[in-house]
Amino acid sequence: MTDLQLIESDDAAGASLMTFKQVAKRFGVSEGTVRNLVKRGALEIVWLDGIPRFDPVDVEAYIQRNKKKRKK
Repeated sequence: MTDLQLIESDDAAGASLMTFKQVAKRFGVSEGTVRNLVKRGALEIVWLDGIPRFDPVDVEAYIQRNKKKRKK
């Protein structure tokens, strides 16, 4: 299964979990930046048998929390 298929496939709980690589691509940053967000507690990890994954709902919530309005 490719990374794109992992994101697009649905399971009983909703969208599939994302990898560091997928989150980095979604944010347009490096995987190291995503790791720093995790270390700072800004983004939560879901651990599956010792494998880190991200809930897409948490990823989108992070984006929404960090949107800034343009000043006029």
